[in-house]
Amino acid sequence: MKKFFNILLVFIIAFFTLPFTGNTVFADGAYDNIENGDYKVKINALEKGTGDESAAANFMDDDAYLSIRDDHITITLKVKKGDMGGMDYDIKDMKIEENELTDKDEDEDAKYFTFQLDSLKNVYDSQIRYVVPSMGMDHSPDFILQLNGLDELPVKSDEEDSEKEEPTEAPEEREVGGLLTEKEADAVYQLEYGTDSDITAGQLVNPVKLLEKDNKEYIQIPINENGAQFLRSLKFDGEEVTWNSIDEGPHNIQFELKNGIEDKLDVSMVIQDGPKSMSHDGIKLWFDEGSLEMIKEPTPEKGESDGDNNSDKTSDETYKGTDVEENSKDVDYVILHENGKEKSTANSFFQKPGKLFEKDGKQYVQVTISNGDMVKNLSTTHGDATIVNENKDGSIDVQFRVNDDLSDTLLKMDISVPGMYKKTHEAIFSFIEGEPEFEDDELEREQSGEQAKPQNPKGEANQEVDKAYKIDYTINHKNGEKKSVADEFFLKPGFLLEKGGKTYAQLTINNADMIEQLSSEYGDAVIIEQNNNGSITVQFRVHNDLSDTLLKMQINVPGVYNEEHEAILVLDKDSKEEVDPSDFKIAKELLDGDKTPKKPKFGDTDNNDGTPASTGEKPQNPKTGDTSGILLYTLLLLGSTLPLVSKVRRRFN
Repeated sequence: MKKFFNILLVFIIAFFTLPFTGNTVFADGAYDNIENGDYKVKINALEKGTGDESAAANFMDDDAYLSIRDDHITITLKVKKGDMGGMDYDIKDMKIEENELTDKDEDEDAKYFTFQLDSLKNVYDSQIRYVVPSMGMDHSPDFILQLNGLDELPVKSDEEDSEKEEPTEAPEEREVGGLLTEKEADAVYQLEYGTDSDITAGQLVNPVKLLEKDNKEYIQIPINENGAQFLRSLKFDGEEVTWNSIDEGPHNIQFELKNGIEDKLDVSMVIQDGPKSMSHDGIKLWFDEGSLEMIKEPTPEKGESDGDNNSDKTSDETYKGTDVEENSKDVDYVILHENGKEKSTANSFFQKPGKLFEKDGKQYVQVTISNGDMVKNLSTTHGDATIVNENKDGSIDVQFRVNDDLSDTLLKMDISVPGMYKKTHEAIFSFIEGEPEFEDDELEREQSGEQAKPQNPKGEANQEVDKAYKIDYTINHKNGEKKSVADEFFLKPGFLLEKGGKTYAQLTINNADMIEQLSSEYGDAVIIEQNNNGSITVQFRVHNDLSDTLLKMQINVPGVYNEEHEAILVLDKDSKEEVDPSDFKIAKELLDGDKTPKKPKFGDTDNNDGTPASTGEKPQNPKTGDTSGILLYTLLLLGSTLPLVSKVRRRFN
């Protein structure tokens, strides 16, 4: 059978390339009056000279896509992926006469070649290059590309033709200026954009960057070097963008985002094509928030403070911090909602007790904030807070002045989620004696109609383990291709424990009070320790071969957000290092609750017992996305008017 396929393949290739003679004549009419628009047309791939179907037709889709904007015409051809006679082939390149290839893209099923056409006509001399690796073949046969149905496309009216202005030279409107550099920015992110315009997609290059500086956000987009020279104007929301240069490449533009990346931008441009200029407007451009990925995280300098934006502050805004161990006393406190009647949700991020101390006759406190990098600015009416210590667990120690009579002190926090949210919020720092009298959490939930939180089972780690290992790991996004923002909440390294021929992970999670439930494909994780800093240590079963394990997390922000999310635990097998097993115990509850998932085919969702399906490889097609810590923390604190922010910059300024 294999021999038959090889013979068949050689026959097809020979048919593809042998010259034929004949009298077929192709119509080569030009179409210069087609109305602007996007069209799908039928195509044929034909042998030169005969008009018979070319073997190239075996590779090509029957449909092509035309985009016509005055004299700017593009065509996109779809070329199928697959095999020929049981042997894989790969389409490397295509040519349509001397027309420029402006874009090349692909997905799982096909490759897409986009050409800018000098003119629109029925037929084009074309060429396709393909390789057959198993035969060492690399071939580039010619064929005729025929476009069908052009006569049926709508044409411009005589009135439109008569009103068409004579070609003119477009004035240079682009603005050149100094761009914010990544080094100067407080934080830098990478993300993808989308657009409804092929022309825009051809000129603006993905991925793009989001730079943040002094509470402002700037989008930076590379410009296609083949097209930059033809642009005369490029506007976002009616304003010219700023270019780094219009004479020398590489070309980049920047634009300040007034409303963040969740808003669509209105784009317009003027392109000079020879003696003619073309204006394009009504274009929409948007950003894929799900692709947002931090590539630069700033680190603050301890003791740094800047009170320029707080005109009501006293001279204490230059306070640099002090050692409080010898002259301080522990005090209990609470962070209240600005109405002074209920706890702020942010209260759980402020560790208790704090330390009260006196300096120069004034009262100060030092408090520890879990995941302090989420709070961009913190101040009281007396001045900015000062970071005096950054702890290994991600928390920070800050000092700030409070009212000398220890009455309630107003707090301000500048909250900024890049492209999503910016606002200054207020809360109240209040000293308390004894237990504060607040409504019971369970009663509050009943009154609001909210369901009680599901919790992971707690267990006592009292069972001996057979072997133990230290190992590095990553929490990846559900697509398995990039790190999840949630990864920062899982402390490294972790540990692997072996018991009874099964393998279990032991991990520590920061700020775990928001993760109500955590499970792997084998069942619920078991909490074996709750730490004073708000973290928890959990154990759960993973695959014995240490392949990627699907995790489920139940995230609940009371009254605001409650959803299940999925992520992937990726263990670094090369970092696995054996340690003393006597230092570890495993929870009996975990051993008793083991579930063994089936190994379904790709695309399965759930097993019969309700556990998530797994291939033992990289999990595919989870039900919901692994939403980043940005969204989680934003929603959480919006619920109490004291939002915390995901990884923007660790700096009070």
